[in-house]
Amino acid sequence: MTKSRTAVIVGAGVGGMCAGALLARRGWQVTVVERIDQVGGRARTQNVGGYHLPRGAVAFQLTGALPKICQEVGAEFEVRPVSETWFWIKGDEQFVQLPGRGGIKKMLEMFSRVHGGDKAGAMAQVGLQLAMARVGAAFKDPLAITEGEDGPTFREWLQQHTDNAELLGLFHAITSAVSAVNDFEYPARHWFAHFSSKALDARVDEFGLVAGGYQAVASALADVIRECGGQVRLGTPVQRILA
Repeated sequence: MTKSRTAVIVGAGVGGMCAGALLARRGWQVTVVERIDQVGGRARTQNVGGYHLPRGAVAFQLTGALPKICQEVGAEFEVRPVSETWFWIKGDEQFVQLPGRGGIKKMLEMFSRVHGGDKAGAMAQVGLQLAMARVGAAFKDPLAITEGEDGPTFREWLQQHTDNAELLGLFHAITSAVSAVNDFEYPARHWFAHFSSKALDARVDEFGLVAGGYQAVASALADVIRECGGQVRLGTPVQRILA
């Protein structure tokens, strides 16, 4: 009789749960330990007054490593595909949908439409147009951010080209919504690696919303581990590792 291999995984975030489910399906005896009383890590869901609010990730990418792993191990949860145009801006008493594709130029054109027009003062409108022109030109030259290991944060990089509060607010809203990280917390080069027109043209992003919240992904992976005879022990902080 072959002795089963054992694995102890510290942390029940999505990465830990993926590793645990993959090992469990391959016959390993898996134990996952997690300090808090929920799975999901930064991608968990919190119930606040009856509303399920995301603590991190919002949309589930329908292509890539994570859906492939979930399919391989048989993790079951409901995903509802959404349109790729899921950004909106408000101005002059109307909401306008921003394109999911089309690059920075198209986004700035629509931003100008709702924040410009007859209601804007002439000098204010000129200032906005100049700011957008500078930002648009800067996005065409992302190589300017190669200084240092990571370079400036995205907000620091953007502030080199504009101090327009409305433009800064627009990019802050988009970057924080997509990445669940503020624009002053991650390097500008990460934006160009993922959100630039060139990067978007190189891939086809399809997203969905997870019914019950993104934590359902980690919960489904936990179910796989348990089905294979493993354990997911919550409220179990690790004090030290002895090997």
